[in-house]
Amino acid sequence: MTHISSFVSEALASAGRWTDCSPEQALVYACEDIAVRECPLPSLSHGETAQLVGRICLHEDTDVPHVHFHRRAGRCIGWAHGESHTIGFSGAGVTAHTVVHEIAHLTPGSSGHDGVFRAQLVGLARRHIGIEYAALLHSLFRGVGLDVPQWQA
Repeated sequence: MTHISSFVSEALASAGRWTDCSPEQALVYACEDIAVRECPLPSLSHGETAQLVGRICLHEDTDVPHVHFHRRAGRCIGWAHGESHTIGFSGAGVTAHTVVHEIAHLTPGSSGHDGVFRAQLVGLARRHIGIEYAALLHSLFRGVGLDVPQWQA
């Protein structure tokens, strides 16, 4: 088993790959990449993705966003737009990791990849992916210096 400090070092070193992002956003992506690699999930079809969005929102007692699917353009596989309450997915390879990430962006008070977003992401991951993934993600965020305000398990 790899010690968390090795993963934290890896995340800090790999964050520079996202040159078009803020340092905070790049660290979030680097941490997520490691957590996704260490806790892999199967890819979802468009129908499975839409169903998962609906199930999560029903469980969370929140409005289901409009869900769009597009051809992949660049490396972005998901996006969220709060004003229109819309999330979108591009190309193949969408997993529950991507779904909870995009739903977390619709959290009121969240701005980009800030602490509110991270707390929501960890909470959603805990409830809809599993404790192993959520705990690893939380530990990585804390390890690279990103705060995760009080989150609900």
